[in-house]
Amino acid sequence: MTRATRSFLSRHATARGQQRGIPAAVIEAIVAFHDVECEAGSGCRVLRISRQSAADGRSEGIDKQLLDRLPGVAVLWSDDNCQVVTVLRDVRRGRGRRYRLRK
Repeated sequence: MTRATRSFLSRHATARGQQRGIPAAVIEAIVAFHDVECEAGSGCRVLRISRQSAADGRSEGIDKQLLDRLPGVAVLWSDDNCQVVTVLRDVRRGRGRRYRLRK
């Protein structure tokens, strides 16, 4: 993990990434190249890279080995703190209400 990565990862996000087997390089790539985002409430957004984007290789600058792992991960980003709040496996690909704003 680089020094720049540590600056935008909260302690909670670092711990959850380690527990869930999500390397910092995957988190960095999603923050930098996300093409899907939705409001999660409390000044947070969920960032993801779509399967189509990863398959097309539109996320240039990302290691080819990481491209397969990107679509299954969601990053909760806080606009207030400019930090990653947490990371999670996006098993249902955003169809559920796991992290979306409740209306």
